[in-house]
Amino acid sequence: AGRAAAEMRARKGLVLAGRTRPAVAGVEVRVWERIAGSELEQRVGTAQTGADGSYSVGPLGEGGQYRVEAVKAGYALRASPEDPYVFVASRMGEVRVEAVDGAGAGLAGVLLSLSGEAAFRQNNRTGDDGSHTFAGLVPGTYFLRPMLKEYDFKPASHTVTVAEGGAGPAIRVTARRVAYSAVGTVRTLDGVG
Repeated sequence: AGRAAAEMRARKGLVLAGRTRPAVAGVEVRVWERIAGSELEQRVGTAQTGADGSYSVGPLGEGGQYRVEAVKAGYALRASPEDPYVFVASRMGEVRVEAVDGAGAGLAGVLLSLSGEAAFRQNNRTGDDGSHTFAGLVPGTYFLRPMLKEYDFKPASHTVTVAEGGAGPAIRVTARRVAYSAVGTVRTLDGVG
């Protein structure tokens, strides 16, 4: 009886290894490969960083075009300019804003516009208690502006510095009513209107 022989070739696989700086455990690292001849990508590997912040993904095929991303709730992770497999980690912060009237009572429905670096902008309204917390903010400088029809605010705008992982003191803005609106129907003396 004849025997068939199969020819096999082994190639060394590529292993992508890196870390977070500073070390952060539990970061999900995803590796994407560009599909040949298109702009599409497919995920080809995933890993979690260990207690020392390190990870490795592989083996992957040699010669592929790979992109690596890192994500963890509560953190901003960006690739280091020196090494695309090292991610600089920053804990996100938050800002609490309280809008009150002249008597110190919470003012609901105030539009709070928060803008910052890299074209960041977020608009939210205060809740029934007159407050709102902007969470998940990358450390940096932000500009806050409260707005509500018929009201002026003190301060009219506020510069906010968000520290890494910080929740600084609440920002309090006081509203002063400067106009009033009337809603209704106008009728003539003979009831036409």
